[in-house]
Formats: sequence, structure tokens, C-alpha cells
Amino acid sequence: MFQETILIPWLSVQLFFILTFMPINLHIPGHVSYALLTLLGAMANSKREKA
Repeated sequence: MFQETILIPWLSVQLFFILTFMPINLHIPGHVSYALLTLLGAMANSKREKA
């Protein structure tokens, strides 16, 4: 339980940096990475509400 509360924000930070800086190299449209980031945020919020 304690480990999960650390892991989710850490993964969010990792994904944020990946989605922010990788699209330049991979030519991924910004709106796609933004959509993924929004989805991740929604998932993190729903997990927080359940717990």
C-alpha cells in the first residue's frame, strides 16, 4: 500500500518527462502525448479515490 503511493507519482513524473521530450525524437503529435498524460492522471485520481 505504502509502496504503491510512492510508485504512482514516480511513474507519473517519468511518463511526464518521456511524453514531453520523446515526441521530438519520435515525431509523436503533441495532442497524443497530452491525451495519454490526461488518461494517466485520471487513472491516478480514480485509484486515489478508491483507496
